Amino acid sequence: MDDTGATRTPVMGSPSPMLVEIICERANCVIYEYAIVTVKLVVDEFKGRVKIKPVVRRGSKKNVDRYLELCRINGQHLSVPAILMGGKLVFTYVPGLEELRSAIRENLAEWEDRLPSRIPPGDQPVV
Repeated sequence: MDDTGATRTPVMGSPSPMLVEIICERANCVIYEYAIVTVKLVVDEFKGRVKIKPVVRRGSKKNVDRYLELCRINGQHLSVPAILMGGKLVFTYVPGLEELRSAIRENLAEWEDRLPSRIPPGDQPVV
């Protein structure tokens, strides 16, 4: 597991999905629901290449620990709402669908470029 909380070991032929984390104050508040629905509308277009994970600041210990870890990674206190992609702060508000779609495309391309090669070890070219 790396600093973003994602496992970087891809399944054969399928890279590890990029994690889109949504920071919210508590579950089921209006901003939480709005952010989740907005992100889900766009993420569905990326066919399993992106995974959504809410991080509730006033939730379980696991959520609080993740929130603090994301603050450390980004070098700042994360406001509510906040949307992170691959552990990186991208929005401190809930963007419109086109802006979100564009940001996911850009961050997903960077994410997939950082993943190790998906060529099986025995099929790697010998240099």
